[in-house]
Amino acid sequence: VIYVNAAQTHISGIEFEFKHYLSDRLFLSGSALRVHAHAMSDGKPLPLASPSWGGSTGISYQDKRSWTLSVQGAFRGPILMPGVLREASRQVNAHGRFELSRLLGDAGRGLALFSHGVNLANQRIWYPALLSTAVPHRGGRVIYYGIEVSLARD
Repeated sequence: VIYVNAAQTHISGIEFEFKHYLSDRLFLSGSALRVHAHAMSDGKPLPLASPSWGGSTGISYQDKRSWTLSVQGAFRGPILMPGVLREASRQVNAHGRFELSRLLGDAGRGLALFSHGVNLANQRIWYPALLSTAVPHRGGRVIYYGIEVSLARD
């Protein structure tokens, strides 16, 4: 992907994703991302307010009829600002989902319970801020849950 904005900055990047099944129900997944920016006038690299690279890996188990469990590790490279190096960050995330049709039959079709956890290891993460700086953020563990409703019928 290449994007040129009004400030004559050339931003390009590439992303790879994969999924490899170890069995019918168990699979590995991952991704890698690289972003680069440079001035159109002289070709010099420009600092980015976000990490210029990152990646993730995970493992998931998906039962054919009712539930899914996933754990993922995500890595973001350091934020490089003029005269400043912000540390890289790592995160552990997890996701679980249970289809209610397994318990309720046709009455539960299209309904599922889910839970999603972000930053389970409670790591400090650097987020971009205005005026070419970055700020540390420790949002703590975030776990949310709910009911998923699918209106499409198979």
